[in-house]
Amino acid sequence: MIIKPFVVVSGPTASGKSALGVDIAKQINGAVVNADSLQLFKDLPLLTAQPQTAEMFGIQHHLYGYLEATTQPKAGIWLNTILSVLNEIWQEGRIPVVVGGTGLYIMALLKGLSQIPPISDYVKNKVQSIYDRHDDFYADVIGYDPLIKNLYHPNDHKRLRRALEIFLETKKSIMHHFQDQQENGLNKYAYKVYLKPDREILYDRIHRRFDIMLNNGAIEEVDCFLKHHKEAKNLPIFNALGALEIAQYLEGDLSRALMIERAVQKTRNYAKRQYTWFNNQLEHFDTINSAEKLNHEKLRFFLSNYSLGNDS
Repeated sequence: MIIKPFVVVSGPTASGKSALGVDIAKQINGAVVNADSLQLFKDLPLLTAQPQTAEMFGIQHHLYGYLEATTQPKAGIWLNTILSVLNEIWQEGRIPVVVGGTGLYIMALLKGLSQIPPISDYVKNKVQSIYDRHDDFYADVIGYDPLIKNLYHPNDHKRLRRALEIFLETKKSIMHHFQDQQENGLNKYAYKVYLKPDREILYDRIHRRFDIMLNNGAIEEVDCFLKHHKEAKNLPIFNALGALEIAQYLEGDLSRALMIERAVQKTRNYAKRQYTWFNNQLEHFDTINSAEKLNHEKLRFFLSNYSLGNDS
């Protein structure tokens, strides 16, 4: 495969990444590719803020809404899939614009995946025991490996379990394994943009976006999902911000006002963790606080001056 330049747009939830990605794609003859683990799913497109047709402005979008709810998303599978998609876009003479806030996916693409040894049955059973008796599994995991405090959502038990398995098996944080990754990623081919709005602006966007989601049918969307999927709350897609609170509202456990308050606060807390994680992980990104601050000349210079003939 001949590797060519591409663009990466990342940042916290509700920062405006999707709109910026489309704007960039329109200017450079590009196509948008998803790097958000929850937007891979067919279900809950409103709640996961998947771009709607009107928001795409005729730009091709790839890897949105194609996984079944029962699928377990894995970074390695996504990485293999996106490499194939990038190659197709390059062969069409266009430039990929990778957009998403799932930091693990972004870093897998840019730096490659680390080589982690197999997990022993002993460790798997130990983690299962900890999980089965936990009152606060997130706190338990952070107690073992404080370095991942801002890496995962507290409800993302699958990834938390994996991180704990790796720590107990290797005696090293999963963060160290990320840092030890071989340089087999595509970092040097990417023009990287980190959209980082001021916090108060972002928090206001979070509240307004959730109101829009509710007005557009997010409650009905969750209600339909709950009715059509057994063990719905245990599926990966149910980590979508606001899904649990809407379910509690539908079940009569929360008022509408309290549902909104808790969902918005949870999203704000998640954005705080994203800020911390991205600030510690992203190197050589063009950091901007609004789409208007994008350095178009710098972007065009990178794309036009990068050698397009590198084989990989």
